[in-house]
Amino acid sequence: MTLEDDSEVCEVLVQRELRRLASVVRNHCVKLEDLVPEEHRLQPNSTIHVSRAAQKPSDGVSPIFLIKTGSPNFDKVALSLTSICLELDTLVRENEFIRLLHGYGEGEGATNPPEQQLACFLPVLRRMTAYISRCGDAIQLGISQIVGFFLFAPQNDTSTVQAVFDSLSRLMTSLITLDLVVLHQGVLHDHMTAYIRLLKSVQYADQKLGDQIKALLKHLGDIDQQLLQGGILRGCLTQIAGSSPRMLESLKMVLRSDLSHLDTKLAENTLQVYQISTRFVGSCALFVLHFTLGGQADRRLFRTICDLAKKVGPVHLSGNIVWTAHEFFLREIPVLGKLLPTIDKAAHLEQMLGKAPQDVVGYENQVPQNVKGKSIRTVLA
Repeated sequence: MTLEDDSEVCEVLVQRELRRLASVVRNHCVKLEDLVPEEHRLQPNSTIHVSRAAQKPSDGVSPIFLIKTGSPNFDKVALSLTSICLELDTLVRENEFIRLLHGYGEGEGATNPPEQQLACFLPVLRRMTAYISRCGDAIQLGISQIVGFFLFAPQNDTSTVQAVFDSLSRLMTSLITLDLVVLHQGVLHDHMTAYIRLLKSVQYADQKLGDQIKALLKHLGDIDQQLLQGGILRGCLTQIAGSSPRMLESLKMVLRSDLSHLDTKLAENTLQVYQISTRFVGSCALFVLHFTLGGQADRRLFRTICDLAKKVGPVHLSGNIVWTAHEFFLREIPVLGKLLPTIDKAAHLEQMLGKAPQDVVGYENQVPQNVKGKSIRTVLA
């Protein structure tokens, strides 16, 4: 397909991307005013806090002047880090596929043949493929800019890159949820198998459509490999090329700080586990990122994660999806299996049974006040 053959379609796609980019730029301009203090704008400053870019600028203020530190190269890195944080958070908000996957095989078309249901769902899978590609590019760009940041920063400034790592952890938590939803969507896997079987039978029966069906089978194979095999997060992380010792050390310091903070919160009140559990999932994802970039695991840090995992327990992510650190690390980093503590199923179930009343109270506190007291049918309506 060329630009001349489908000029109207291309024009619509370009307009959509321009509108999305304009929205990102507007949000970026709104959040840049407080990036650099007034007294430091004329001198090089390597301690720019990207997370402080949260206030709306006054009328007539140009965002360009808000990032002038006296070092043009450092200005570009600071601007890139802020833009990347906005893009990462935007990707988290745009993840509508979890809801769509939960509803697959239900509703109006549930009685249709499996092949027809999957054919109608293929556009969603194609959009999901493009979304995963955007996530991989954003993660790759974020790591590259952090590496570039430490080329100019005189010391390991973890406070500056903390915001970027926080945004990365939120996006990776979203990808982990998407991975688990796909793995647990058995209806989708069955329908994909039936659809591929149908296409192969048609390919052998009608040689005229052989090339077209062959191309479609290849496309479905790519979708199955990229989306349906539980390798979404792994595929995004393996695309990353390049790191630096200072960046890895900074990531390790951020992880230690986050885990210490979570442990302190749990010590204060065990019921807070239901508010901070998703943050623990993000910390585990950052550990996988550190392992992917460094090629080896920090055993002391991993033991800290395992100890905290016992206190956090299973984490509810979405619908009927429950995440556990043990299964997560076995799937993402199989070589760490020998470092994981062995779980006695009987003792584990007994421990979970003892926590059941506490879990009921915790999950009840997560339900919005305007939903409490209503029946399930009323809530879903």
